[in-house]
Amino acid sequence: MKLTYEIKVSIVAALSLFCLVVVLKDVLHVKSDDILHIIIIYSGCYWVFGFFSHSEKEEAKKSRWNNPLYWRILIIILITLATILLYAI
Repeated sequence: MKLTYEIKVSIVAALSLFCLVVVLKDVLHVKSDDILHIIIIYSGCYWVFGFFSHSEKEEAKKSRWNNPLYWRILIIILITLATILLYAI
């Protein structure tokens, strides 16, 4: 079974959300109410991100690194790290 771009991005988003909750709860000791708000906002951001990002066909790729999948995954990871940094300060 070959995973599509949408499934790969969804898996990365789910893993990032899981890691975000673990770090905020266990490492930074953020209150559960705040974590609930973060989960709602985070999920909304990725819903909008997934809704407005268009999928490109594989044959449209010019190079291996000029792939929309890599950029989407990078954005997901950067948003997760920025959220952790925001609560770490």
